[in-house]
Amino acid sequence: MTLNALVFQPQELFDGIAGPRIRHQVVQCLSQNPDAILIDFTNVKFIDSIGLGALVGSLKEVHDSGKRLYLCSLCEQAKEMFKLTSMEQVFTIFPDRQSFERSILDQRTSKRQQIAVQQAA
Repeated sequence: MTLNALVFQPQELFDGIAGPRIRHQVVQCLSQNPDAILIDFTNVKFIDSIGLGALVGSLKEVHDSGKRLYLCSLCEQAKEMFKLTSMEQVFTIFPDRQSFERSILDQRTSKRQQIAVQQAA
């Protein structure tokens, strides 16, 4: 089973410049009809409020298109910002990319098995 996930991996700062740029790229990629969109923050050391706002905007656009947006590998500063703003309750956040891949593949496998069971009944 192949998962069509598009991965964005911003660098260093996710601020008023990088945040809106990624949001624009995320919105553009929706035309490719991905199964999932992941923003991997492995290389990001700081997220500011404008970057966070761009993430919220991206989430809305992706949700409105019927797709799912995921985040992974947040730095400690970002984790604190998400906690203070309660954004950890809004976004689906994975500790790393491998956790994302395992979870999404498990969900897809479960759905496939459920559909097979429903068709057999």
